Amino acid sequence: MITLSHSRIRLIVYGLVLSNIMAGVEGTIVATARPFIVADLHRFDLTVWIFVAYLLTQTVATNLWGKLSDLFGRQRLYQLSIVIFMSGSTVCGLATSMNMLIVGRAIQGVGAGGVFTLTMTIMGDILSPRDRGKYVGYMAGAFAVATVLGPLVGGTIVDHYSWRWIFFLMPPFGMVSLGMSFFTLRLPFAKRPHRIDYLGALTMAIWVTAIMLYLSFGEQDGWASPKMLLAFGVFVVALATFIWVEGRAAEPILPLHLFRERLFTTVVATHFVVGTVLTSVSIMAPLFLQIVGGSSATRSGLLTIPLTIGMLLTSVISGRRISTTGKYRIYPIVGTGMMVCAAIGLATMGTETGRALPAAYMFLFGLGMGNTMQTITVAVQNRVRHEDLGVATSATGFFRGLGQTAGSAVYSAILVGRLDHWLPRLVPDSALVNSASLRDSPRQILEMPDAVRVGIVESFSRSLHVVFLAGIPACVIAFVLAWRIPEYPLRSSQSAHADGDTLADSDTALDAVPVPVH
Repeated sequence: MITLSHSRIRLIVYGLVLSNIMAGVEGTIVATARPFIVADLHRFDLTVWIFVAYLLTQTVATNLWGKLSDLFGRQRLYQLSIVIFMSGSTVCGLATSMNMLIVGRAIQGVGAGGVFTLTMTIMGDILSPRDRGKYVGYMAGAFAVATVLGPLVGGTIVDHYSWRWIFFLMPPFGMVSLGMSFFTLRLPFAKRPHRIDYLGALTMAIWVTAIMLYLSFGEQDGWASPKMLLAFGVFVVALATFIWVEGRAAEPILPLHLFRERLFTTVVATHFVVGTVLTSVSIMAPLFLQIVGGSSATRSGLLTIPLTIGMLLTSVISGRRISTTGKYRIYPIVGTGMMVCAAIGLATMGTETGRALPAAYMFLFGLGMGNTMQTITVAVQNRVRHEDLGVATSATGFFRGLGQTAGSAVYSAILVGRLDHWLPRLVPDSALVNSASLRDSPRQILEMPDAVRVGIVESFSRSLHVVFLAGIPACVIAFVLAWRIPEYPLRSSQSAHADGDTLADSDTALDAVPVPVH
């Protein structure tokens, strides 16, 4: 068991929060700078890769970081992830072409995958599950704040300086986090014999890349186009091969025995489902406010502030309550219930809806998110064996990332499909209107003739109504899954051995019947 003073734990958490904010800001700051980057580097056709490259490498790397940290320890890998992230930021800032910028973003994504995964895993190393709740709440709150700071900081930088400074500002934060880690993260780690699952890592990278490319470009290139069908075929074959490899590997990247534990399986399924619906709220609700609500804000990230405030509040409050009571199951149930109510509310919006109601629904959804995501991650960390802590923690983020990618593809396809249906019926000279262009640059709608603008607004209102309706079943599924999450007593030590828990000793313990906590 690792025993640390309260002051040292606080220093460690401060460093982890700082690195989390660094990576979190970079996830949203680039959207604001996209027009300026295109004007400087040209190649508008490649701009989607600025985002896809980051998300793709982050998702692929997430489980690898978790597993490697179980084999080699957290400190050096955490430091390596920060260095990689800073290197990617530097490449982006110095980019002389769009291709160079995309490479830098891919490097950033690899580092971000490590930062997000290892900060949560290190929390699992230094704190017992009982004490972890309040600190994880602070971590989640810091990340939520980072998502708001991204557009704010990005907008200020690109308006007054060069877009390159949105990348050059990241390394100083990384240096501070790196310096703090050298002094605070000297944690004991027992090395053990290991065999790296190279084939599992390769097949995992292939199937994740294939499905993410299919989801990211299916709408643009056609879901049934030869190129997209090839990507989907590669995904199916690589996934089947990955499962076969993992079942026989001595040190699997994603141990299949984890899926025999009901809590783990239910939690990663919940992360995936919530990840899908998060897209409809964080992207589609601000789009509604801009186009249908007539908001003057042109940076959609700023319109997610109610969502972020809700997440911040309940992340901190539920985290502290978990640490006080030792019980966690009620929070995801209440949280997903809030998400269902918020989704229903969003689906009732129309052209007559003001700006207050959408903000209220987003706030309610944020409250639900804050009650759910970090809470169930702590539940997983409490249940798995310590040698699986890294990979189990990373798996929650991995499946949430896949869910967000899938949700972005599905809801975007629904929106475009409904717009293609309504625009020809409601807009005069609709042949001159491109649905994708309107979605990506809503400012141009204000410059159109009144008859055209009214038709476009009504088309978006009806189309987004269907998108929000499609989000309700996902929230209901998450609510049902939350009821299936079993509650185990939260350990008061980091080690399962210390509390007499047999989970650390055998795979068969993972199949044990849970003892309910009332």
